Amino acid sequence: MKILVTGGRGFVGRAIAKKLIELGHEVETLSRALHGRNK
Repeated sequence: MKILVTGGRGFVGRAIAKKLIELGHEVETLSRALHGRNK
């Protein structure tokens, strides 16, 4: 299943995305850049 996780760079969002990937889902994340730069 394709799933969008908002806040994927945060602590909770990152953990949720990781678990969903482990379960075999296709995950996309969406986060706002607080400092204007993505890492």
